[in-house]
Formats: sequence, structure tokens, C-alpha cells
Amino acid sequence: MRRAVVLVALLGGATACTAELPAPAPTASYAQPGWMLETLQAHERLDRAVAACMGERGLPYAQAEVDGSASYSADGVPPAQVERLQAAAYECWEESEPLAGFVDYPTGTVYDQSVETWECLAAQGYDLPDPPSKASWVEGFDAGEEVWAPYMDLYEQDPEIEESEWFRLKGICVESGIVFSPDLSDPPAGLGS
Repeated sequence: MRRAVVLVALLGGATACTAELPAPAPTASYAQPGWMLETLQAHERLDRAVAACMGERGLPYAQAEVDGSASYSADGVPPAQVERLQAAAYECWEESEPLAGFVDYPTGTVYDQSVETWECLAAQGYDLPDPPSKASWVEGFDAGEEVWAPYMDLYEQDPEIEESEWFRLKGICVESGIVFSPDLSDPPAGLGS
């Protein structure tokens, strides 16, 4: 069974109105693992399938972000149709996900890949806390507890991270199995318009 927490912002734009801060400089010695490219390709297939499904229903669809989250704008949609838009988005996602070809990795592999995501973020210049031990992570995962995810650490360290930087990182430092996506349409205090 694939366990993932995926945020799909169904309505509203996700914008932040703060000054752009420079991103940390990436290091030159990092090589992206092959599974990350495979996961990005699965997200692209999912996006195309959801877009086609929404189009068949005559509903608007916004391009998915590189982490697999998508946003649907209710701008111009009559209030009476917003619920229909939300329901269709959910149905399309459920119908399309099996077609994307995501790999269902064993729990220990998901941990190893999360560590590789953490290493990727470090190569992008982010200094995050060390991951927990594999044994404690697997134990928590198997017990259904919330487990460590590198992007959770990044967000806790920098809750005012710019949306553009967040999605840039998600396109480079891909997640597998455990996906952390805060609702950027509801930014922390000090962000937003």
C-alpha cells in the first residue's frame, strides 16, 4: 500500500507577497539518483491524465507543480459550481493516479530515498537537521505515525520560503512515498496579500 500525504490545493491561488530572498548556492558534487527522474516522469504522466479527465468534464485545470500537487482556480467559476469542480478534481486524481506508473517502494527504501532527498537539499545549500535512524523511522512508519520528511524540516526551518523556491527544489530534490506539502495558499503570518 502506498502511503503518502499529498496536498492538492483544489481552489485558490498559492501566492506569497514578500521580497525574494536569494536561494542558497548549490554544491557541484551532487548527482541526482535515477529514481528521482522516474518519479518526476510519473508526475508528468499523472498531470496529463488529470488534465485530460478534467477537460472531458468541461472543467478548468491548472498545470500541476513538479511535486505532483495541483492547483485549481475558482476564479470566474460560479459559486454553485465550485463543489462540482472540487469533486471532479478528486475523481480525476483517483482515476488517474494508477495510470501514472508510480513505483510502490518497500518501507526501508522509502526511508533511504528520503535520506537522498535530504542530501539533495543539502547540495542545494540548505543545512537541515540530521535524519532519524532508519530503525526508528521504519518503526514509526509501520505504526502509522507521522514520520520525518526532509521537506517538513525545510518548512519548519524556513516557513516563509518563497513559493517559487519551494517548487524549484521539488523539481530537483524529489520525494518518494512521503510527500510533505504545506498549503502555500494559507501562508504563515506576514505572508500573503
